[in-house]
Amino acid sequence: MPEPVSAPSPEPVTWRFSMTPRLMSGLLATSRLAGELSCAPLSFYRRQELAAKVRRDRILWISTGVATNVTMREVDEVLRGQRLDVRRERVAGAIRRAAIAEEALQTYTRSPHGKPLSAELAMAYQAAERACPARDLRRWFSFTAREQARLLDLHLEQTTVPAEVRRLFDWVDAEPMVSRSTVLRAAVCFWGMSNLFGRWNSVSTLLMHEPCVGDVDSHGLLSLCCATDAQRDLQASAFAGHDDSGDFTAMFERFVSALHVVMQERVSQLGRITDNAASLPWQVVAPPDELEARMFEVVDRLGAAGSTAIAAGLGNNAPPMRTVQRRLQKMVRERTIAKHGARKTATYSVPGRDVG
Repeated sequence: MPEPVSAPSPEPVTWRFSMTPRLMSGLLATSRLAGELSCAPLSFYRRQELAAKVRRDRILWISTGVATNVTMREVDEVLRGQRLDVRRERVAGAIRRAAIAEEALQTYTRSPHGKPLSAELAMAYQAAERACPARDLRRWFSFTAREQARLLDLHLEQTTVPAEVRRLFDWVDAEPMVSRSTVLRAAVCFWGMSNLFGRWNSVSTLLMHEPCVGDVDSHGLLSLCCATDAQRDLQASAFAGHDDSGDFTAMFERFVSALHVVMQERVSQLGRITDNAASLPWQVVAPPDELEARMFEVVDRLGAAGSTAIAAGLGNNAPPMRTVQRRLQKMVRERTIAKHGARKTATYSVPGRDVG
């Protein structure tokens, strides 16, 4: 009896697009707004403060897609390593996974990792989020930032890329106009990964990678407030406008239009922020020296910490403890960090952050 002959697999559609007047004008408009975003006169401390807000907003945004009614207070508590009520354990797990995806984004959009998204890196983001079984998620927060980055590097080295993902990125790299455009690369990568991995909520993190390493959002502030209609339209743009023939034109137009509205919101927000700079102490506006910049970044990363933890976070080149304590007191006086408690139990945080 002859063996049954399997039906041949259908040939994949040929992807293409047309550079329409609408698409061209949208790309030019986003380029102009990108220049305004990059030139916003933000001080070091204000930029770091906004970056901390962006990270918390994005973690809240991603975790809310998995567990409803997540609050920013719960995000802050989980990031500090605290336990939520047992009835909110699913929420805590969602926050921890979102934080891992966010750590991946922060690691791979900064030098020396700051390169355009690749197939391996796209899958490493997914591996990072799914890295730990639920029982081991809490251990993530016991790692130092350097160890977290190393863990993500290991995922990058060991990631297997599915054929569909490889085809997507091969097309992106081979198409001259797409490969040279941060916006169009972001559109294709977000569209492809969203449709291939619909249940992976943190695929929205990929949307931020290309603008951060490209010429669109050098400060990483595009998601300064995720819960806006414009941001939702941008997230939804990957699921509309593409037809079965493989023509990306309508999807590109929708994506670029939505991105333009989001960028307009950010430019407007940053304008209001810089208008308020005159009311700040001069020390907040002036650039810090290297040590205070490192200390601020450690406080930002830890959320709320005492002087011993801050000194440890500075690594092997940390100054003596007395120097750290004097600098902390100086930064509190200048209102670049906030102090909570007194004496040996005092902790420090970025101003305005809820520390419980």
